[in-house]
Amino acid sequence: MFGTTVGQGVGSQVPNQMKKTSQKKKKPLDVRYHEFLADYGGCGHWRVIWPQMILNSTQSIIGSHTSSMILEDSFYRGLNSVRLQRQVTPVQLKFVKHLRTLSDRHGFKLIYEVDDIFVLEDIPKYNSFRTAYESPKLQESAKQIISMVDLVTVVSEPMKSYYSQYNKNIQIVPNYPPKFWLDGHFDPSSLIESAMSTTRPRVMYSGSSAHFDIQNNNNGVDDFSHLVDAVIKTADKYHWVFIGAIPPPLHGLYRDGKLELHEWCNIYNLPAFISTLNINAFIAPLHDNVFNQCKSDIKIVEAGGFGIPCICQDIITYKDSPLKFKTGDELIDTLDYVLSDIDVYSKYSREYNNITKSRWLDDNLDKFTKIFS
Repeated sequence: MFGTTVGQGVGSQVPNQMKKTSQKKKKPLDVRYHEFLADYGGCGHWRVIWPQMILNSTQSIIGSHTSSMILEDSFYRGLNSVRLQRQVTPVQLKFVKHLRTLSDRHGFKLIYEVDDIFVLEDIPKYNSFRTAYESPKLQESAKQIISMVDLVTVVSEPMKSYYSQYNKNIQIVPNYPPKFWLDGHFDPSSLIESAMSTTRPRVMYSGSSAHFDIQNNNNGVDDFSHLVDAVIKTADKYHWVFIGAIPPPLHGLYRDGKLELHEWCNIYNLPAFISTLNINAFIAPLHDNVFNQCKSDIKIVEAGGFGIPCICQDIITYKDSPLKFKTGDELIDTLDYVLSDIDVYSKYSREYNNITKSRWLDDNLDKFTKIFS
């Protein structure tokens, strides 16, 4: 069927061209690596799955991943690197010791990937995931694992400094969004028209309940507590939109229909879903502590994909954000400033979009090839 079609008319030379192309020798893939996933959630995609997907599609290097431990010696022959994502338990320590032996035998590089702080004393008391790291044995095994590897990859400069107490060879790999996931959602004219025409601008916060002191373990102080009064005072001025969860002090406003809440959706559908919400501004509040100082600036990158200004907490995490705030009053003043003037809004819209365009995963593959080579 295909031969008949391309053999007609002006396409009659195509089969010869195809044959000539197929005879070209392909360059062998010199670099192979394997990764052990800790999760298939957001960080699993950002840190492992998406980079590997794009690398494999370009055939620059070839990677594979599993979440199960593989003990078979022959599996590791010919690998250049093995990377472990956030392995921390005593059982995983035994596995890493086995990998260390295999690494010495086969010559592959052993890498540790981490995008959060696992040291208990620096995990905020309000964080609901803190209890998963309370075991002294787990704390000891996690620190041993990170000290045994050849290289550690982290998301930021503060995190590099933090983990240098356990390993001196640390490399920063920022979070890079793939184009297939976030590109194509920036529509400047529609965005500006929406922001300037609405009488009650839609302001979005996206975050899990781990950011809120749900169990009152920290006397109500969390990543959002310093904004509660500002949200309450402006509930009629701004339409506050939450994705994931709402801080406990704002449940009353939600019951009264003054706040909007959306549950989490599939990560691959998230950009398309946000596009339906008519958001005019994002906010990214954080409590200023060691845990948050080491975080990635992922909120800026996500907002920039839409060209939506993101007003960020004024801490080192968001040092590159064009718009920042410290207090609830400062947040409201900045929202007023950005959303009241078409030229101002347009300026910041493009600034945030330019940040994201400089961070496409597809344009930063060399960061990964250097790590795994």
